[in-house]
Amino acid sequence: MINLDSPYECKRTKNLIKVKEFYTCDLKCIGVEEGKTDSTKGTVGALILDYKGNPTGCSGFKADFAKYYWEHPEEIIGKIIEVRYKEQTSNKQGGESIQFAKFVCIREDKTEESYS
Repeated sequence: MINLDSPYECKRTKNLIKVKEFYTCDLKCIGVEEGKTDSTKGTVGALILDYKGNPTGCSGFKADFAKYYWEHPEEIIGKIIEVRYKEQTSNKQGGESIQFAKFVCIREDKTEESYS
């Protein structure tokens, strides 16, 4: 929390700013998953990425991107994807995963994964 030079108030206030730290990493796309809602059916709902040997989902792309890559999955599977995430966590099977993974871009300049 960042205090904006005002006394503490024991309630919601605009005098404090909450700061969250995010990280990025580059992961290999190993699959695509169809959207689950009525508006996203027939498009990519999530990219399935390999994070240290464990599959993890990534969302956060635009509708035209989702439609195109659902129709042409071979053009994204195997590519390196840059994602932004909050923190490293454990998945249900006890493996490593990342929390709140959001798509940033396709890394056409890379062929290897990199973790922060």
